[in-house]
Amino acid sequence: MDRASLFKSSSTTGLLPAIEGHSRIPLSPCDEAIVLQYLRGTQEEMRTCEAEMMRLIEGIIELEKKRRGLQKSVDQYHSLLNPLHKIPTEILSSIFMFCCEKNELSVRSKLPPVMALSTVCGRWRDIILSDPALWASLSILTDHEHSVISDAWLLPVIELFMQRSKQSPISLDLVLTDPLDSAISIFTLVAEHSIRWSDVKFKMPRAVFEHEATRVISGHIPMLKQIQLSDDYDFGESGPDVFAVAPALSSFDCHPLYCQGIALPWEQLKVLTLRNAFPKHALSMLSRCSNLEQLNLYAVGGRYDEAEELGEPLTLHGVQSMTIVALGLDDCDTSFAFRLLTLPRLSSIDLSPSERYAAWSSNDPDEVLLHIKAFLIRSRCNITSLRIQVPQLDDRQVISILLLLPTLETLYIHEPSASNWQSNKIVTPLFLQRFTDSPPDSSSGAPDLLLPQLLDITLVVYGEELDTDCLSEAIMSRLQPASNTGIRSLRSISISIIGGDSNCLEKLSIMERRATAGCRVRILHTAGSGTV
Repeated sequence: MDRASLFKSSSTTGLLPAIEGHSRIPLSPCDEAIVLQYLRGTQEEMRTCEAEMMRLIEGIIELEKKRRGLQKSVDQYHSLLNPLHKIPTEILSSIFMFCCEKNELSVRSKLPPVMALSTVCGRWRDIILSDPALWASLSILTDHEHSVISDAWLLPVIELFMQRSKQSPISLDLVLTDPLDSAISIFTLVAEHSIRWSDVKFKMPRAVFEHEATRVISGHIPMLKQIQLSDDYDFGESGPDVFAVAPALSSFDCHPLYCQGIALPWEQLKVLTLRNAFPKHALSMLSRCSNLEQLNLYAVGGRYDEAEELGEPLTLHGVQSMTIVALGLDDCDTSFAFRLLTLPRLSSIDLSPSERYAAWSSNDPDEVLLHIKAFLIRSRCNITSLRIQVPQLDDRQVISILLLLPTLETLYIHEPSASNWQSNKIVTPLFLQRFTDSPPDSSSGAPDLLLPQLLDITLVVYGEELDTDCLSEAIMSRLQPASNTGIRSLRSISISIIGGDSNCLEKLSIMERRATAGCRVRILHTAGSGTV
């Protein structure tokens, strides 16, 4: 057997025919020479194989590198066909504005929306950098985990926002806690740009307001329109005067108990929001606001004996809109506004529960109704809009309220949500029958027409036990009322049904088909409870 044949045989069988059977006896010098020759040849062949393998691997790596490059190029060119690239810059900028309404900076927060969006692509970055308004809304929060290390990155980012917002009005929300030095450092930085403040919310230690940094603010807030102060500090009878000169200020939100001494241009205010206050403190603040147009009361009221000592109702001639949100606590008199205010120009009322409490009032609803009636007679106002979401009121009580509002044009009724009931207390057959243009038994007694001027109605009701036939009849009677009834035709109908089955929608869909020209009809169905 020649050498080539030997190697070929060894590479295929892995055995040397010449030494088969010699594993149990010592090799002769001749056999040993054959083995050594075999090893040298095989090792050479292995090196040849390894070299070929490396060449192939390098080729595969090069091909993979080329493939990735081509894929990246394909992705880039394919992205040019994305419909997003066809959206005009102006529309994208408007979308970004909604996304960047609250750019939060804190130890725990992620990248603020405006900064995250700027990393998506070059075009988005150019749009964001070219629109200063996107950088003008900033929420800064510190907590017990805040430290000097946090300031090392937080302060430069705040400064970046101030620079990129350029001359845009700034919306600022500061929630600053300990350490005090960090709170003062942050406040000092944003105070340097107070000339551009538009609306501010402050929740921070009183010591920050007493710091000399506030001197920069005084007299340098020409664009400031809205202020909201938390109850974290009690200014007492001598509060800060840094907001005393604010020519554009029109809205103030506070806890009256702690802000009695604050200096403000009270007569400028158009919107006032009072939170968690007794009548004495609320009336004291209201008496300074002679030009109010909108009043929001959150848990404002108190014990009857205290209210009786306050004298005659306070008259506010400019208030047109009032929202009352109550906690339903025993010491909270939800009829405060109806007992102690006179509002001749009032046209809109919103009665709502708080987000934390399902109950609206601990008082007797019938007694509250008496105060509402006395208020309407005393104020002689024409209410055109009413929103009701009051768990304690039932159909008869709501009917009693609506009969006092013959000028009402817009009505919103939201059945209360609670774990112990999922049925309608207001939108019942009694209410719906009373709502029709020809009430039952109208020939005997001739009951007063209910809401003859109504144009827009929104109902959020439960599908369980809902009388859809009665509801359809009531609404249809207002789409084309008889000419001799004195009732106006509805122009907008929105009905949201919570729970129940799909049959509700089928029965109510007839209203969409029979709606008159110019009347908007919307019927919605949701599986669970929620607000609409």
